[in-house]
Amino acid sequence: MILDSNIIGIIISFALSFALGLFFKKFKIPTIIAYISAGILLSNNTLANFNMKIISDSNALSLLSSFSLMLLLMISGIKFPLVRIWKYANTAFIVAIIEVFFSVSAIYLLCHYLFRFSAYEAAFISVSLAPSSAILLDKIIQQEKPLRDTYLYITLAILMIENVMFGILITILGVLITTPFTYVSLATQLSLVTLFTGLLLLGGSYAFPIIFEKIAKDDEILNLILIIALTFTLAFIGSFVMINPYSSILLTGIVISSIKTRQKIEESFRYIEEIACVIFYFFVGFILNIWQIKIYEILLIIASLYSSKILSSYFSLRTIGYDKRIALNTSTTIILPGEISLILAFIAVYLYGLNFNILNYVIIIVLINYIIYYLINRFS
Repeated sequence: MILDSNIIGIIISFALSFALGLFFKKFKIPTIIAYISAGILLSNNTLANFNMKIISDSNALSLLSSFSLMLLLMISGIKFPLVRIWKYANTAFIVAIIEVFFSVSAIYLLCHYLFRFSAYEAAFISVSLAPSSAILLDKIIQQEKPLRDTYLYITLAILMIENVMFGILITILGVLITTPFTYVSLATQLSLVTLFTGLLLLGGSYAFPIIFEKIAKDDEILNLILIIALTFTLAFIGSFVMINPYSSILLTGIVISSIKTRQKIEESFRYIEEIACVIFYFFVGFILNIWQIKIYEILLIIASLYSSKILSSYFSLRTIGYDKRIALNTSTTIILPGEISLILAFIAVYLYGLNFNILNYVIIIVLINYIIYYLINRFS
């Protein structure tokens, strides 16, 4: 049985997602779990067992999810209090480099040598799972307002550096897959991406507040128009140096967080963000094929991810001179992968045509992490 209108199927799906989200919210369960679960329940992979389809053609849903993802990245970037975390940049850079090296290496070795993924597939899984979730961190910050604790500032700084780092890493992996490898081409691409990223972060953090003050001032509509125009213009410019548009959008959002009207803009995006979450995370669940998952591999990857992140970041912070409480809180906060992980896995599968299991594994691990986050908060 297939519904006559694909649009009706999409509308029904989103309506059920919202309803399930409200139900989950009543019991203080993260609504993202509800949206992914709704996608899994209504997916063609699940309904095939009953000879049914709610959505016959997922192309429109895919397009909607791509646009929603761009909005989520832009909004996530705006939530970074950039001015407040600059002072922790040196510490965060050291910890992020060490933590990323160990977590990426541990997962790569596990996936390549034990699970027999190809070198590129193992690299994309490891790179996808290493960045921390901006959405979960934002929820932690909301619970601990006002933001006074040092560990949260350090965590925010690490997260920002991770996002920059993975924007560069994903570009490098893309170059290796799509073009003949030479050290000259790799060095050139790395230089261009690093230059673009540096100019955007440093130049933008100085220029954006001036631009917004001169053009938009306190006008919310003008601020929103200027944000969208700058975000997509810089994403277009970044494409010329082969930096992924999603990375450019996130970086632009981070820089926009330095403007004076950031909190008002963040509030204006609150309802748009929820709608974008419904669309994107429903699509994440919709494309997941849970029937291809090997649970023991998932559990081993999670154990490897947690242990490598916690140990490397904890001992790095202790070596730098931070006390046990700050080191432990920081290391346990940054272990949870989230929306950035999904983006990188999407790129691997849909942009570069790699094994779909990359996306399956990352989605399941992210979903498990959201559940773990809920259980920790529920019973702590």
